[in-house]
Amino acid sequence: MVRTIIEQYQLGSSIEEILWDFPQLSSAQIHDALSFYHDHKDEMNKLLEQASYEYWQPIIEERLSNDRAENLSE
Repeated sequence: MVRTIIEQYQLGSSIEEILWDFPQLSSAQIHDALSFYHDHKDEMNKLLEQASYEYWQPIIEERLSNDRAENLSE
């Protein structure tokens, strides 16, 4: 959930907009998530990077290519 909040905040959503999207959260919880991000920035940035399409695309394409090669050789 912290990752989702951080992603929205980095995309320009205000705290009020995030609250609108997640009415089950309080303003304090949103601020806690932002605080957690700032306290663990390196770790969180790594998680955010790993959640991106750009991170996974070459890995998936390589696996698909390897699977196709194995299927052709059988």
